[in-house]
Amino acid sequence: VVWPQSVGQVQELAALCYRCRVPMVPFGTGTGLEGGVNAVQGGVCFDLSCMDTIAELSLEDFSVTVEPGVT
Repeated sequence: VVWPQSVGQVQELAALCYRCRVPMVPFGTGTGLEGGVNAVQGGVCFDLSCMDTIAELSLEDFSVTVEPGVT
């Protein structure tokens, strides 16, 4: 399990996994019910819960841009 805290860290970790042919398993806030974190073929779990910033909020059109760990 790795806990990246920025997009740059995710990019570096993803590039390393790609080079080493290691599967990547993303984990955001744990709200999924489909068992996506079940790494049946092994791999590295990217726990994105530390990436919990609200990047942009528009009250005008009710849209928001968030990182994957926002609850």
